Amino acid sequence: MEFQGCALLRYRVVASLLMGTPIKICKIRSKSDYPGLTDSEVKYLELIAKLTSGSEININDTGTVLKFSPGIIVNNPNSVPIEFDCGKGASLGFFIEGILPIVIFGKNKLHLVLKGLSHTADDIGIDVIQYVQIPLLKKFGVEDVNIKILCRGDEGEVVLKVTPIKNLNGVDLQDPGKIKKVRGVAFTSRLNVQMGNRASYSAKGHLHSFLPDIWIHTDHYKFGEALLGITLVAESNTGSFISSEYLRGEASQFDYLESDVPEDLGSLAVIHLLDEITYGGFVDSQNQCLPLLLMALAREKSSLRLGRLSSQAVEVLRLIQFMINITFSFTESDNPKYTQLPENEEEEEALANEPDNSDLPKNIIATCIGLGYQNMARIAF
Repeated sequence: MEFQGCALLRYRVVASLLMGTPIKICKIRSKSDYPGLTDSEVKYLELIAKLTSGSEININDTGTVLKFSPGIIVNNPNSVPIEFDCGKGASLGFFIEGILPIVIFGKNKLHLVLKGLSHTADDIGIDVIQYVQIPLLKKFGVEDVNIKILCRGDEGEVVLKVTPIKNLNGVDLQDPGKIKKVRGVAFTSRLNVQMGNRASYSAKGHLHSFLPDIWIHTDHYKFGEALLGITLVAESNTGSFISSEYLRGEASQFDYLESDVPEDLGSLAVIHLLDEITYGGFVDSQNQCLPLLLMALAREKSSLRLGRLSSQAVEVLRLIQFMINITFSFTESDNPKYTQLPENEEEEEALANEPDNSDLPKNIIATCIGLGYQNMARIAF
């Protein structure tokens, strides 16, 4: 199969490995001032080569054409922990997100130690993967998977352990439920520890207006480059997780809030979290791609409630239809966050006098019958 452009490079490689289909990607940033694959994408391909056996990766001289022939996913072939330096081009989350869908179908258990940048403004953070994507995997039947953060900053270090499974279970993730608690971490590196405390205190001050169960701890490191950020994760009574992450220096959508100020940083993270909760999906917009891909690979029927559909999720859905031949059906649904059923006549009269909610954001129910993909690299389980 042939593709053009640099979009979804990781997901194209993942789909190629799972389906055993060779791919060719042309015109990778061919019109850019810096054409070809980036350093982080080359590092990602090197990591794929370490986790597989027999994969062939060919890149032309300018880096604008990639030919990938998939091999067998072996994870740790010698039962020895794999250490890999991810460089400084992208965060560790960029690499972990790109290998999670394939290592669960490996031949051996995975014990991977990744070193590099723990957070960047352009990539998903390692805390979001730990508190959102790992629980999502467990809903599909991947029980033995965990991630441990050893260090943050430009000398970040993460340990990922995964036990492969035979196949994925279908899921019904339509009920986002009610938010029952918020957990988070304010992290600093080579900065005054009080800056993390100030961001945490600001976020807790806003969130306590809605919930009593708020816990945000601080994580401080003395080494590496200066880093300040905060990650918040809201958990509902039905097991949904909504995340928000902000780093110092990241662009703010409000003129009166600056992410360089710790108090404003905490406020921005809370605003973004409440915005994601308002849209009413089972997952937030930056974590839609993984469950959609897993649904296409799972057994039987699966469904997922989505709030606002991200542009990356749309592209992943097109890739799933093209390479895996699974088509999703979509149904518009009322946002459960604004749906309230009356319990008696008095409540019915009170609800009748409330303003119309027809202009509030709607939800999308994504449904598919999965491929029933089975682990071909491992015979016995």
